[in-house]
Amino acid sequence: MMFLDATYRTMPRLACSQESALAAIQLRAESKRTFLGWTLREWLLGDARGVATLLPLSAAHTLGHSDFVYFAAAWGFLLLPVPFSRVILKDHTPAQVLTGATIGTVEAVIYFAIIRHAILPAVNYRLSQRIGFVFVHNFPLPMMEVLSRAYTLLAKHQQGRTDVSPPEELVQLMKVSQEVDWYLAQAQGFVDTARHRWYRRLFVFDDDMVNTRRDIHMLEAVQDKLDKVLSMFDHDASASSSDSAAVLC
Repeated sequence: MMFLDATYRTMPRLACSQESALAAIQLRAESKRTFLGWTLREWLLGDARGVATLLPLSAAHTLGHSDFVYFAAAWGFLLLPVPFSRVILKDHTPAQVLTGATIGTVEAVIYFAIIRHAILPAVNYRLSQRIGFVFVHNFPLPMMEVLSRAYTLLAKHQQGRTDVSPPEELVQLMKVSQEVDWYLAQAQGFVDTARHRWYRRLFVFDDDMVNTRRDIHMLEAVQDKLDKVLSMFDHDASASSSDSAAVLC
């Protein structure tokens, strides 16, 4: 289940806007880079950053390719020898190990499918909120999925092909707007913290800053479109209220 979740979060760390491309060019001009385009500091701190990948589930909503390699290598090293060690220690027979691994894989895939495709999309708008008065929702979907869902709703609204009533469409747009706000706040907080706290800046690579700024531009663009559509709903509601008042008069 861990590997499935990490696979769905992997995204290339590339400059996908003019602003982030300019920032990447400036950073590469200011710092001396070595093999694979990393600076000496990034090479020295790469392993230390990899310690964060020892968490069973990634705390980041999106992983770069190097982050995924760290994650897969760390957990593969810890978990893959387990079934072989049970056979060597004669704790289980090969048939028992194969049966257990098969059952575990099937259970993990089913559980992942339910959580990932049924539950998380329905509650992602409640990020950082308490659920059941006990748990705080801090397990976000990858940002690109939320952006894709937002643009899909905007496209349906533009073409008038929504398969729900206007009130339900408004609720969907408001929820995805809340999600975009959360990701935007996280990205802006990351940049501010990296600028003002030296111990955080120490472990932040140049590419992290470039990609976070790229994310901010993408999130601001879709949030601007969502705000315009939501304002149209507010305008229509105000117009309907005025018409109703005129009829009553």
